[in-house]
Amino acid sequence: MTTFMELGVNPDRAARLAERGINEPSPIQALALPALAGGRDALLAAQTGSGKTLAYLLPALARLEATPRAVSVVSGKGGMAATPGVLVLVPTQELGMQVRDVARSLLEGTDRTVAELIGGANPQRQAERLKAGADVIVGTAGRVVDFMTRGKLSLARIKVVVLDEVDQLADTAHRPDVIAVLAAAAVGRQVIAASATLGDASRKWARGFMKDPAELTAETSLTLPPALVHQAVVAEERDQLPLLRKLLANLKPSGAIAFYNTAADIDWITQKLVHHGVRAAGLHSGVHKLDRAKAMQDFRAGKLQLLVATELAARGLDLGAVTLVFNLDLPRGPEEYVHRVGRTARMGRAGTAITFADPKEAWVLEKFEKNLGIAFERPVYSHGELREATIADERREARKTKEKVKKDEVRTAHKAAVEIAEIQGLPAPRIKKPKKDKGPQPTARQKAKGKERKEQRKASGTWKPAAPKPTGPRTPRAKPEAPEAPAAPSGETT
Repeated sequence: MTTFMELGVNPDRAARLAERGINEPSPIQALALPALAGGRDALLAAQTGSGKTLAYLLPALARLEATPRAVSVVSGKGGMAATPGVLVLVPTQELGMQVRDVARSLLEGTDRTVAELIGGANPQRQAERLKAGADVIVGTAGRVVDFMTRGKLSLARIKVVVLDEVDQLADTAHRPDVIAVLAAAAVGRQVIAASATLGDASRKWARGFMKDPAELTAETSLTLPPALVHQAVVAEERDQLPLLRKLLANLKPSGAIAFYNTAADIDWITQKLVHHGVRAAGLHSGVHKLDRAKAMQDFRAGKLQLLVATELAARGLDLGAVTLVFNLDLPRGPEEYVHRVGRTARMGRAGTAITFADPKEAWVLEKFEKNLGIAFERPVYSHGELREATIADERREARKTKEKVKKDEVRTAHKAAVEIAEIQGLPAPRIKKPKKDKGPQPTARQKAKGKERKEQRKASGTWKPAAPKPTGPRTPRAKPEAPEAPAAPSGETT
């Protein structure tokens, strides 16, 4: 068994990791620590929760501490400019705050400092903190470029630049700022790019800033937690949100996440849930920094039952013990499905992932089953809970599908008839409703048995005939007579 000290981590820092319950390096850490110690550029690819943050921070901080501490601020065009040795670029505020906290915990007890330059926060306060200098800066690309432009930050002495979640940083919105940062960084700096989903496009883009990078990959195959239960509920889109509320009321999860693909849906959906008594909060890029921080703090503390988020907003965040994951929008692919549902059933704990799908999208579930080697349970919602589907449920669903097909055919035929009538100048025909399917009818054998039981009840005297239905024309109900007008007093005329 390899230990952190055997991989070059100093004893004090290894002891500090042990205090946090981290005693053994993860596969990606075992690969990264020796490879990055010499300053080589690298691409790190490993699943969420595999320890990528420590994999790049431990060697980066070791390189920082291997050289004597230089002056942390220099004179610049905007006054005094901070000159960090390590810069970590992140795509979201939450991920930046999380990386900052990890870096501070690793540097605890040393004279090295950490500062954050996160978009959405007060830049004046950040500038005040930088006046004392900073050895490690964690920031979003746009805010880092802003401080560089104003002369408050210099990358002339930078030793390590980390691109965390590089597939997001390679997106159009972040790309120009990332390029500007790397162009301003000192010659010979080490570049480390890390991501859980390192695609070919982002890999090629990141390699353009590197020199002979090492490609370090650990457990990149689409593996799922063994204790995770996969369920799929096929329901019309209009029924999915009410069904979510009912499931939350019945299952009572201590911490659940509902994923949507776009941030535009999250605000109004969260408002609806809160209106119906669900303790929920939204998490996406448009939410104010303080509101996002409070939502995450309340979620970890158990004050929130549900966090409604996009997959990108929740990426890389430590959200505590999540017991249930809902996919309200279908993931865009198997990789995204793995990333979402991997939020639960961690460390051997139990967890459930419930994926909603419209009947027209049911084929996507089969695609996930094939690509991931899983089998979705297909429960039905009945009497406030999800239960295993029975033959009767399957027949009922088949009958509903058949009726829906008939209705669609009738509507299509009626629409065509109306168009023809308009061309011919005739009145529009009325739509003919299809006959309702009464379901399976009793067989001759079942009818004979029923007749036999009826005769037995007649013989025992327990059978009573039903009251005969009235026959003949209906008698119209008599209208109540109008009340008589009161008599006029004597001597007066009406």
